[in-house]
Amino acid sequence: GYLYLGLPELLQTCEIISLHLPKNTSILNEREFETFGKGKILINTSLGFTFDKAAFTKWIKVPGNFAIFDGDGIGSHQLEFEAYSNVISTQLVSGWTKEAKERLSRKVLSNLKDFVNTAG
Repeated sequence: GYLYLGLPELLQTCEIISLHLPKNTSILNEREFETFGKGKILINTSLGFTFDKAAFTKWIKVPGNFAIFDGDGIGSHQLEFEAYSNVISTQLVSGWTKEAKERLSRKVLSNLKDFVNTAG
C-alpha cells in the first residue's frame, strides 16, 4: 500500500513532509524548498536541522508555510524561530519515550555485564 517517490516528486505532490533523520544528515536545500513550494507543512523530529538553515528561513517566511519541531529537531535554533507565528516547537523530544528509555537502560546494563565478564 506504499508508493515510493523520489524526493523531487515527493516534494511536488505532498502537503506535509515529516523528517526523522540522524544527526548531520541534510536533504533539503534551496532547490528542494522551492520545489516543496507554499502552503505546506514541514515536521522535523530529526537530530538537528536536516536542511539548509538559510533556505528554510526563506521558505518559512512565505505566507501559508508552517513548521513543527520537537526539542531535538529545532535544537539551538529555538530562540531564533520562536518569534515566528507559523513555527511550533517544544523542548520535549519525541523519540525519548518510556519504551526508548527502557531499551537504552537494558542496553547499558548488557554492556556493563559484558565488560565485567570480559574484564574479570
